[in-house]
Formats: sequence, structure tokens, C-alpha cells
Amino acid sequence: MQHQEEALKLVPEWTDPPSCAPENLKALMNEVKGLHPIVARILYNRGYRNFAAVRSFMRPAENASTNIPEMKGMKTAVSRIGTAVRNDEKILVYGDYDVDGTCSTAVMYTFLKSLKAKVEYYNPDRYAEGYGISKAGVEYAAHEGFGLVIALDCGIAAVDRIAEAKNLGVDFIVCDHHMPGEVLPPAVAILNPKQKDCALYGEELCGCGVAFLLIRALCRHFNLNEEHWKAALPLVAVATCCDIVDLTGLNRSLVMTGLQLLNKTPPPGISAMLKKAAYAGTLDVSDVVFKIGPRINAAGRLAHAREAVQLLTQKDVPSAMPFAERLEELNRERRILDKEVTALAVDLMRDYDPDLTASATVVKSDGWHKGVIGITASRLTEVCYRPTVVFTEIDGMLTGSARSIEGFDLFKAVKDCAELLTNYGGHRSAAGMSLKAENFEAFRSMFEAAVARGMGDLTRRPKLYIDVEADFEDWHDEHFKGFFNQLNRLKPYGPKNREPVFATRRCSAADVRVVGTEHLKFKVYQEGSKAGRFPVIAFRCADLYDRLVSGARFDMAYTVGSNHWNGVTSFQLEAKDITNLSED
Repeated sequence: MQHQEEALKLVPEWTDPPSCAPENLKALMNEVKGLHPIVARILYNRGYRNFAAVRSFMRPAENASTNIPEMKGMKTAVSRIGTAVRNDEKILVYGDYDVDGTCSTAVMYTFLKSLKAKVEYYNPDRYAEGYGISKAGVEYAAHEGFGLVIALDCGIAAVDRIAEAKNLGVDFIVCDHHMPGEVLPPAVAILNPKQKDCALYGEELCGCGVAFLLIRALCRHFNLNEEHWKAALPLVAVATCCDIVDLTGLNRSLVMTGLQLLNKTPPPGISAMLKKAAYAGTLDVSDVVFKIGPRINAAGRLAHAREAVQLLTQKDVPSAMPFAERLEELNRERRILDKEVTALAVDLMRDYDPDLTASATVVKSDGWHKGVIGITASRLTEVCYRPTVVFTEIDGMLTGSARSIEGFDLFKAVKDCAELLTNYGGHRSAAGMSLKAENFEAFRSMFEAAVARGMGDLTRRPKLYIDVEADFEDWHDEHFKGFFNQLNRLKPYGPKNREPVFATRRCSAADVRVVGTEHLKFKVYQEGSKAGRFPVIAFRCADLYDRLVSGARFDMAYTVGSNHWNGVTSFQLEAKDITNLSED
């Protein structure tokens, strides 16, 4: 085997930058005084085409505390919880085992504790119980005398389980954001923005976002000031970022406000986690997703999600440190497993499909840890851009995790193979499934055929969306400070609000050097330009060193940002792609 060193370096396909009629750009700039032409073009092409829309987008924090419609089911949910608190009824907070579920559990448990409620929390075991409301969870609630269960980031599909609970005298309130089925569970109240008759229909909230709105409504019910619900915002921001939901509308407001609080007064558990990770910078969405998220997720992947909730509910940093140390240890173990399993999976992919001509990747092995097969599936889509399923085999059964590529409906392809599966679920981008090991080859063939049918005209290369094609001096001029400040006000970046990508042609490089073993740092410029030379970091581009040093011209796609190192912040471009190298 030993194919991992041959892993592909995917070359992205650049999109053409959106066009914007000069008269439309001029009208927007006349309405929003002082707006830089390039920032105006970005805003206009993203649908912000008048003063009110630009103001709302640029100042989203104002929307986190006002103008939020009441969700369907909210009055009933608040009334039932209010009754439980006043009557000293036992309440069980039941949350999923991922970042969204554990953050939801932590904020709801902490809030109800502040009301002196009789409350405990429960997170299902990923392997013994699986996702959602489990039989063991319902039996625990009934046996321990809980009259009310608040389900967070799960429950909308648990029709039978919640019916069982009702028969046992246990009420459920469901706070979920997954797609409802034709039959809803018999809960006392259901809070879900995907209900078509909900006032927030269309808002892509995560589970913790739904829990937050319930906490806000409970604050009004109990006449508590805004500090009580604001305390939840840092973890709401963590959950929203890590659940990869759209960062527009209400989510943008919640994340911006939550990040401000996360950087100013982080919860004790997050402070302890960052200390153990030796991170002391200003957190943005990317930091949350890649530094905080994996550490919280490591608990549910390799041990039990309860350990993450224990960290997130501590009242001070010293008491949180032992839990932070445990999660750091689990995350180290997760990284090792991730690297090992990914290398083996790449080998299996290349052994089965040496020329990588298939429409899909399907690999399996016995003994791979269930907690990392989803990560491995994501890694394989980065190596070979196509829908991927990774299975691990235990006692004759295969458990699989699947990841998709942009524009492909993965769930439909999995559903087309349902006759071979004992269980499956998911959505367009990710799915999980199980089947008998004896059906693996049949599944691989059937899934390959389903993907081939569904791919249509989709490219086998990831897209790189170019917002603006410009020379350096178009943005680095006497108005650069205003441009840079305005550009930064487009943050936080995420789904539906991507970081703007610029493209500049006929570039040259100077002071080229290799950083680590894979990356390049250099100064970029255009011959004859007044703009000067700018520092660039180009990740995984060390193979271009000789060409750049030799004076090759090139086209570069990049983002305009900052580098933070040893307490010093400096201006820097990040290369997203370097292409069309030529010696002339």
C-alpha cells in the first residue's frame, strides 16, 4: 500500500466574479456615504443594496436583543417550565453528544440552576445509545422521577420514544433544528424553526440557538434582566460556529455578540480549555471551529459527552482545569487516531481505485474507532473531491459515516441504497448508516451508481468563489485604511457570508522562503504598480518554491487580513490559490 505520500493536491476551479452595473454601484455609494467601491461591490453582490440593508448587516449586534419574533410553541414551553420550577418538579435537560448538544445542555442547565430548579442533565452515549432520544434515556427519566424532559438539539424524530415517555408520565419539550417528519412527537411543546408555521421559519438556527430563545423567553416570564440571557451567548456562539449553520440574519447577530463576550469574559470552562491549549489570541469563527470545537467534540467521540458538559458548567477556572486537562488529553488521542485512520483510508482508496476515476469513495476496515470515521470521511473528500463513506466493522456489522461535496445531495444517494441498510439518517452534506458486513460490496456498487446518477454536471474540483478581480492598487491606495476597516466589518465569516476572495493577475514574488515543510511566505507585487509589496502566507504551496524564486509570473487568489503572532498584529494576505505560472 503506502499511497498516502501520493495524495492529490486538489486544484480549485475559480468562478468568475459577479458583475455589478456601474449605475447600481454608484447608487449604493451615494446612499451609503464613505463606502469604498470594492466593499460596495461585495455588499451589492451579496444582496445588501440599500442603506437599511447595509446598516443592518454592518451592525448585527443590535439585532441580538431586539426584534426577534416568538417561536411557535414558546408560550406553552415557558408555561410548562414555569410550573415545573414553581412546583419543585424534577427537570431533566437532555442534549446531544456533539458541540451543539453539549453547549445547549450547559446553557440550559446553568440557567435553570440559577432559578433554583431541581435540574439534572443527560447526554446519551454515542456508541451504547446512539443519536437522539434513547430508550435508556426515557427509562432513566421515568425511574428517577423526572416529570419534565427538555430535549436539546434532538427529539424532532423521536415519535415513539416520546410517546413511551408520555405513557410513563414524563412530559417532553423538544428544542430542535432538524427537519420535522410528517408525524411529530407527542411533546408538550415543540420549538423548531423548520416548522413552516413558525414565525422564525427560514432561520437556520442551531440547537443551542433554539435553547437560547427559550432562555430569553423564560427571563421575561420570571422578570429577569438581560444579563441572565446574555450569559448564554458565548456558548451559543461556539455552538453556532461549530454546527456550520448560515451566518446570516439572527445567527450573525448571535455570533458577533457571543464572540465579543467570548473574548472579553469567556466562561470558566472555555478559559481553562484555552489555557490548556496554550492559546491567548483573539478568537474568531475559525478559531472557535478549529480550536474549541474539536476539544469539546473529543469527549463524545472518545469517552462520554458528559465530560464536556462538566467542563462547560464549572463556576470558576480552577475547578474547570481538571476537566480541561481531560479534554486536552482526549483531543490529543483523537488527533493521533485521525492521522492514523486517514492514512490507512487513503491507502485503501488508492488500492481499490488507483486512478481515482470512480464517482465515490467507499472504504472499510475493522477496528477503526467510530469516533473518527466522520473526520476521516471529511479528510478523504479533501484528498479526492467526491462523496465519501468510511465504515468500521465490529462483530459483523458495519457502521459508516458519509460526507458530501458542494451541490450533491448525499442523503438521497444513501436513501437509494436503503434496501441494504439496517439504519440510516442525515442530510444533504453528511449521513450515517449501518449494514451487515456481508453487504459491503453490494453497497459500494449501489452507492457508486447512485452517486454517478446524481452528479450530473457537478465538477470533480472544489470551487473557489472569486468576489473581486482587481489590481493591488485598486484597494491599496490612499483610502486603504477605510477599505480595510470596512472589510473587517463584514465579519464574522461563515456559511452564506464567506470571507471575500480577491484575484490579481500577473503577480511576482520576492523574499520567498519555506515555512515548516509545506508552506511558503513571500512578498507579492505587480511590476510597475504604485501599491508596493505585501506579505503573503501560502499554505501547502512549498512545491512552488523553485518557480517563484526563478521569477515566474502568476495569478493569485487571496484574502486580505491580518497575522497575529507573539502579541503583534500585522497586515497579511493569505493565498487561496496560485496558478498560471509563466516565465515571461
